[in-house]
Amino acid sequence: ALEALVRAVVRDEHLASDEPGMAETVARLMEVLESVRRSPEWEALSRAETRMVECPIVRVTRDDTGERVVEGVADAVIGSGGDWTVLDWKSDDVSDEAWVQRREAYERQVRLYAEMLGALGGVQAHGELVRVRAG
Repeated sequence: ALEALVRAVVRDEHLASDEPGMAETVARLMEVLESVRRSPEWEALSRAETRMVECPIVRVTRDDTGERVVEGVADAVIGSGGDWTVLDWKSDDVSDEAWVQRREAYERQVRLYAEMLGALGGVQAHGELVRVRAG
């Protein structure tokens, strides 16, 4: 069923232009999903007391210049014993050099999500960036 869903997403998002490309793209995405499933972060999510996936986080702040709305969607949130972890999986298919250039922005994003969640819930929260790759 998962492979059928991945195939439908590849087709609907126009990620491949022909059947050989479709098969290759589906295979690579299935490898990425398997990599996520084997990760310690997925294990932690699977056994967590509280877990949320595709968790919307919205925060409104006010200062002298007015109100500011910051919003995002965390890939997953794990709650355990009053501590919260925001997980953000990235599957960018780029070189290690390109990844280093992107990593800072991604870490800033997941850190912001954790700060927002912590402020909204009055809890301790931290973010974890998880890079996954096919193969």
